[in-house]
Amino acid sequence: FKEFKNIMIKWQEELQGKAWNSLFLGNHDQPRSVSRFGNDNPVYRETSAKMLATCIHMMQGTPYVYQGEELGMTNVYFDKLEDYRDIESINYFEEFTESGLMTPEHMMKCLMLRSRDNARTPMQWDDSTNAGFSSAPASDLYIAMDPDKDRPTAKKEMAAPDSLYHEVKKLIRIRQSHKALQSRGKITFVYAEKNAYPLAYIREAGDEKILVIINAAAEAKTFACDAEPKEAIYNFGAAAEAKNGKITVPAQSAGFYRI
Repeated sequence: FKEFKNIMIKWQEELQGKAWNSLFLGNHDQPRSVSRFGNDNPVYRETSAKMLATCIHMMQGTPYVYQGEELGMTNVYFDKLEDYRDIESINYFEEFTESGLMTPEHMMKCLMLRSRDNARTPMQWDDSTNAGFSSAPASDLYIAMDPDKDRPTAKKEMAAPDSLYHEVKKLIRIRQSHKALQSRGKITFVYAEKNAYPLAYIREAGDEKILVIINAAAEAKTFACDAEPKEAIYNFGAAAEAKNGKITVPAQSAGFYRI
């Protein structure tokens, strides 16, 4: 997440007033975002994916949601080369192992983390055959399904009121309801230290100013800030507290506040 945060800050600052940002966590050429930037362990997957979504949906530009991202779909972690379909991944494996630069075991671990096929597996709709994608035999699919028994599905996500799916919908509604949070709203970073938490910035349009604070750390963080959070528009986790020119943000929390 720290790497992702640093990249997003750079693009937000350097393109403001010059160009239009495309805000995306992943696409068909990248690994699954929660596996790449977060923690896809089932215990932390939903929280991690919500933190990423909270960050990207409030920035300047146009946010995109790649298929399955709203469910928390993860890398598939294929452990056999024959499961891969991406020509680039297969060629890299053969080139690096045949030249002796990497062992087959190490190269397979690299593909598990970075192969483009991680984002190209079928959509996971429900718990029926092939996760509802097709009734055909699994061997006839263009690529294998995620074999994880705990894999997220649209059915499970839509049924759970506090799921990632519903959180993403909520973030979209909030963005659409506040001009300061939309694409043309100004962005000013008030705490954006490299390799540190939290991330805090102000979005502004007309008379509306909103302070966005995101703390992905496992512990509370405090930073100096002249702006004082007032009405909470959104909270994930506990709310931030302001005192004597400093704001304390609870662990693994995010909030948008009028200032």
